[in-house]
Amino acid sequence: MDLKTVFEKAGTKEVAMVRDGNIFYLVLNRENNLFSTDIINKINTALDELDKHEGEAVLVTIGRGDKFFSTGFDLKFWA
Repeated sequence: MDLKTVFEKAGTKEVAMVRDGNIFYLVLNRENNLFSTDIINKINTALDELDKHEGEAVLVTIGRGDKFFSTGFDLKFWA
């Protein structure tokens, strides 16, 4: 599956898990992918799907932003 298709399947969810057979794509779907407790909880929920999978699997984590995968923690949130 190409990345364009992965992003299309992820839709507009902030965090999405897209599956292609035994390949799981964890898509961080925000421009800077700043980490707050809300985003961390959404990532954990998405990873639960992978955890339920039996057998071999691969996890690929990708970010939608053009410039950054993630700029780290949301400092305003954590302050």
